Amino acid sequence: MWHIEKRAIRSHLEQTQRLIDNDPLDQQLLDREAELLASFKVASLDEERFLKQKAKVHWLAEGDANTKFFHNTLKCRNHRARIDVITDTNGILHEGKEVPKAFVDHYVGFLGKEEAVIMPITQELFDVRIDQAI
Repeated sequence: MWHIEKRAIRSHLEQTQRLIDNDPLDQQLLDREAELLASFKVASLDEERFLKQKAKVHWLAEGDANTKFFHNTLKCRNHRARIDVITDTNGILHEGKEVPKAFVDHYVGFLGKEEAVIMPITQELFDVRIDQAI
């Protein structure tokens, strides 16, 4: 399996690095370390890909059903996305139910309130004009 191979590569890499500590100018050891590092990276990528595929299979099997797994996944996602504490631009700390109000107050102050904009169109507004004779 990939995890046994990864563990063996890591062990060889650690042994090689200990030998390099004793003889840092040995080119063969340095080359061996580079090879082992490359192999370790490949093994780590294989492990990561395997775990991602395993998670996808688990999600496909149980993710869309009304299961405990589905609800726990949603709870985790909502918990990570929630903002419990925030400090506003004045340095005031807002917690709990004050957080949404702090966001609204910030953007109302930042963007302003909705008001009708009245802007009279004047001839001086446009520099380039189309000749009406055409």
